[in-house]
Amino acid sequence: MKNWLHEALQAVREATEGRSDDEMQDKQDAPTPSDAEPESEPAPEAPEPETPEEPVKKPEPVQLARFVLFGGENYHPLGGWKDYQSMHSTPGAAIDIAAKRGGEWDWWHIVDLRSQQIIHRKDTASKDSDE
Repeated sequence: MKNWLHEALQAVREATEGRSDDEMQDKQDAPTPSDAEPESEPAPEAPEPETPEEPVKKPEPVQLARFVLFGGENYHPLGGWKDYQSMHSTPGAAIDIAAKRGGEWDWWHIVDLRSQQIIHRKDTASKDSDE
């Protein structure tokens, strides 16, 4: 079985047999049909139909919760994020959750992230003390 590359090389040899290097160079420099200029101008492309541009939608601003509820059993200072329970947009929502879980927790604090203060609390020592 003959290799296709071998057949192609053989065809090139036969086509160029007996020609000088100058003749081969002239043949290579001659324009090919794809290089030649077209006889007529190509037809103009049809314009693309106009589509109304959709306005770019801006992403919704991220609304971070401002009030954080910490709570649990056995109050221990410096519990930090281990005592984190939930975040809320309003202090009332945080108080509602604290009240529902109040029977399970010995203490809870609601922190306003903007002022960085405890705004409502229930401590082990006092019952439902609010600041």
